[in-house]
Amino acid sequence: MATVGIRYGVVGRYSVIGLGLLLAGCINAEEAVGPPCPTVQTLAAVANVTKFRDGPGRDLTDVVMDAEIVNFSGTCGTDDDGRVDVDLVVNIEGRRGPAVREGDTTVDYFVAVTNGGELVFGKSVFTSEFDFKGNTARLQTDDQIVLDFKPAPGFVASSYDILIGFQLNEDERAYNALRQ
Repeated sequence: MATVGIRYGVVGRYSVIGLGLLLAGCINAEEAVGPPCPTVQTLAAVANVTKFRDGPGRDLTDVVMDAEIVNFSGTCGTDDDGRVDVDLVVNIEGRRGPAVREGDTTVDYFVAVTNGGELVFGKSVFTSEFDFKGNTARLQTDDQIVLDFKPAPGFVASSYDILIGFQLNEDERAYNALRQ
């Protein structure tokens, strides 16, 4: 079984307003339209997370923050060696809960590359921070992720899927299942 080497990294966090680049197709320097890129999608079952304060309480007064992956955008390209470079921006919105205290609240999310959704070739977990100061009710992070990989022999970039979702613990998974 072939494996794919993948390099991940968070390049930066910034506000992206009006960035209309959807990960629609690769751009190859030699061709006007290159081969298709990997499909990118947010997994519905893990697109939201509710963070509760420590302790047994799980009602609305115990919510520290709700977060949602609200969007993603990006570009991809291939080089002469067939390597695929994907620049992906993941937009996460955090909503303040009644139990939040001033200071940073974090959520972990993953970006994974799969082959047809069945076999994970690479997965990395990233952390987004939200600092709810004063009366701030909502914040958004825009994390830029760079993926760089060479498809396995016999595969092309469009053979892969890029999946995005929150890295949930068992309690968070159970809570999401109840909400659905």
